[in-house]
Amino acid sequence: MNVLRIAKKGISYLKHYGLKDFVVRLEEKRDEAAMPYESWYESHKVSETVLKQQQAEVQFWENRPKISIVTPLYHTPEGFLREMIASVRAQSYGNWELCLADGSGDKSLERTVWEASDGDVRIRYQNLGENRGIAGNTNAAIEMATGDWISFLDHDDLLSPDALFEAAKKITKEKADEPDEPLDLIYTDEDKIDTEGKRHFSPHFKPDWNPDLLCSNNYITHFLLVRKSLAEKVGTVKATFDGAQDHDYILRCTEMAEHIAHIPKILYHWRCHAASTAENPLSKQYAVDAGVRAVSEHFKRIGVNALVQPTKDMGFYRTTYPLEEHPLVSVIVTGDETDGRRLLKKTDYRELEFLSEQEKENAKGTYLLFVDNSLEPEEADWLEKMLGICMRPDVGVVGAKILTATGRIFHAGMVTGTGKQSIADNVFHGMKGSHSGYMHRASLQMNYSAVNGCCLLIKKSVYDDCSYGIKDGLSPAAGALDLCLKVREQKKLVVYEPGAVLRMKDRKAEKRWNPETAWSKKDRDYLKLRWKSVIEKPDACYNPNFGTDRAGYSLAE
Repeated sequence: MNVLRIAKKGISYLKHYGLKDFVVRLEEKRDEAAMPYESWYESHKVSETVLKQQQAEVQFWENRPKISIVTPLYHTPEGFLREMIASVRAQSYGNWELCLADGSGDKSLERTVWEASDGDVRIRYQNLGENRGIAGNTNAAIEMATGDWISFLDHDDLLSPDALFEAAKKITKEKADEPDEPLDLIYTDEDKIDTEGKRHFSPHFKPDWNPDLLCSNNYITHFLLVRKSLAEKVGTVKATFDGAQDHDYILRCTEMAEHIAHIPKILYHWRCHAASTAENPLSKQYAVDAGVRAVSEHFKRIGVNALVQPTKDMGFYRTTYPLEEHPLVSVIVTGDETDGRRLLKKTDYRELEFLSEQEKENAKGTYLLFVDNSLEPEEADWLEKMLGICMRPDVGVVGAKILTATGRIFHAGMVTGTGKQSIADNVFHGMKGSHSGYMHRASLQMNYSAVNGCCLLIKKSVYDDCSYGIKDGLSPAAGALDLCLKVREQKKLVVYEPGAVLRMKDRKAEKRWNPETAWSKKDRDYLKLRWKSVIEKPDACYNPNFGTDRAGYSLAE
C-alpha cells in the first residue's frame, strides 16, 4: 500500500467517522495489531504430517460426501487465480469438484484455468460469455455443481489444505451421531491475507450459531457449506442484493436449516487488496445499503416488526423493535435503596411497578426487570429497546450494557467457563466504554449464555417456567447466572442489547455484581455442581481459541 493510498483512505475514514470516533478506531486498530496472531497462526496451522494422516484416515470412511466448490470469475488477476486453484488442489480430502463460472466476457482466463488445473478432471470451467453480476455468475457456478454439498470460494481467496477434510469429517460425524437431525449448514473461522498471500492477520474467531449476531453483521461469511438439498429449497443467489448477496443467502438458508454447525478453525483466507471489501469497506457503500435490505427482508419473512439501520462501522447493523403494546413491567430493585427513583429520572416507559426482592413473588407484570438501584440510564429509551427484543417469541432474557462510574465497561454479556473461578465472567470488563472491542462485539446485539443480573429483563412466563426462578439461598449475582442458564435449557435466547446503556453510580455495586467478588463459596459450589456440563466445555457463544482467564476475546496461549 503506497503512501498516497494510505492518506486517501485515512481522510475517507476521518470524514466518515468524525474526529472523536476516528481516534477511537485508530486506538482499536492499534490494539488489533498488537494481537500476536501471526506467531499463533504459524504454531496452529496444519502440518504436512497431519495432512498425510488425514488422507489415510479418509480411506476408512464409509461415507465420503462430495463437496462442490462454486467460484464466480470476473477478470481475476492471473496470479490470484492460480493460487486459488492450487489451494483447492492441495486439499487432503479428495472428493470435491471446483466449478468455475467465468463472467469476464472474453477468454482471457480460460488458458490460465487449464494450465493451473494441470489435467485435474475435478476442475470444471464454463465461459458465460458475459458478466451476469456477482449473483448471476455465482448461480451459474451453482448450476454446474453435482455434489452433495455446495461450498463458496471467492476467486482471489485461499482455502487451508485441511478445509474440506474438516468439513467432510463434521458431516460424516454428525450423520453418525445424529442420524435423525441431518446437518444442513456449516461454517468455519477465517483470517485475512495480504496481496502476496504470505502475511496472515485479522483473524475472525466466530461463535457457534448466533442468530442475533447474524442480523447485526454477516459474521458467517467464509467458509460456508450448504447441503445441496437445502440449497435447492432456498433458491438462487439474488442479484437485487448484490454487495450483500451472501448475507441475504445465508439468512435464507438459516431460516430453513434444521441443524447448523461451526468448525472453530481458521480454514479460509480472505485476500486483501486495493479493490477488496476486506481492505476498505468504505469502498462499497452500495453493499451496506444492500445489507440493510437483506436483514430487513429476513425479519419480514419470519414475521417480526423491526427497523434495521446501518452503523458507522460498514457492514454492521442495528435493529430496533417498535413496541406494538405497552405491557406492565415489574421492576425488582436491588441494592441499598429499593424505590427506583434513580431509574425514573431517565426512563420514558411508564407502565411500571416497583418491588423489592422480597416482594417479587407478588409481581403483576408481564415482564420482570431485575435492576440494581445504583444504575442510571444514559438514554431515556433504554427500557423500550430491551422490551422490544424481549417481546420476540424466541427470546427469554435481555441484558444491557453496563458502565462503571469511571466510564469503563463493566458488562457486555457473560461467557461461561471463564474468569478466575472458571464459572463465568463479564465480557470486555475494564475496556474503555467508547471502544467496541473485538469485531465490534461490545456494540452489537448478539446472543450470550448469560447476562449480568444487575440489569436483566425476562418474560414472566419464562421466569415461572424455570421451576424456581431465582433460586433461594443464592446471591442475586449467582442467581441471575443460574436463571439465564435455565432459560437457555428452555431453548430461549439470551440477548445482549448494547443500545441500552446504564452507568453504575455507586462503586459498591461493582462488588455486588462482579463474579470475582459477588459469589460466595456456597454460590460457587452450587454453580459448579448444577452446571458442570456447561462450564466445563467451551461456551457456544464464544470461541475455544480465546483464552478463558478473562472473557476479553484475547487469544489463548
